[in-house]
Amino acid sequence: MLTEITLSSSVGVTCTKGGDTLTSRYGTNHKEEFATVPDEAKNSVLINMVLGKSLDQMLGDKELRDFMSK
Repeated sequence: MLTEITLSSSVGVTCTKGGDTLTSRYGTNHKEEFATVPDEAKNSVLINMVLGKSLDQMLGDKELRDFMSK
């Protein structure tokens, strides 16, 4: 029997500059099956991976970068 783990991460950001506001949300979903229940160390790796992907989306958002640099 396999253990299925499903993780979701959502990061929201609101930037205000000179009276203009940009609001965006970045999300990641990850599903993985394991032969045994993951331990605390593996859970930390999975959580950091999913959260990191959402943050990477935010940092890679051209619209957000352009907004912050104007």
